[in-house]
Amino acid sequence: MERRIADQNGFTSSIKPQQVTYIIRGVENFNYEEISRFIQKVENNLDPTLLEYAWMELIENPKSVTAEEMAEVEELLRRKEVKEAAEKELQEFAQLLKSANAMPNSSKPRNEFWTLEEKSRQKTEALEAYAIDVCKNDD
Repeated sequence: MERRIADQNGFTSSIKPQQVTYIIRGVENFNYEEISRFIQKVENNLDPTLLEYAWMELIENPKSVTAEEMAEVEELLRRKEVKEAAEKELQEFAQLLKSANAMPNSSKPRNEFWTLEEKSRQKTEALEAYAIDVCKNDD
């Protein structure tokens, strides 16, 4: 029974059942018994988000990349997510400041409110330092 296969250019051919050797550049001493483990690793890496991000990276930075370089996509995506989370947190803090500023004095949060949580305390201290620096420069 012959099988139809497609090559890297999309051309199809028929082959008779026989031993087929496929050479992958950079892979040596591959044991065919490891194929099921290889397939499992591939399936574990078929995260659509990672693939989408890798594709976007290649579009934005057109260059040849190796499989090893593409493996860095997960780290790039993690950095992007951390950056987006930090930006969102900062926007939420800015919105909180705007809301507090718009409140009447009797309803404003007490001073302790801004230092209860570590992240809020750090942002408040940075904001105070910035305000003091601006005031010094205005003098």
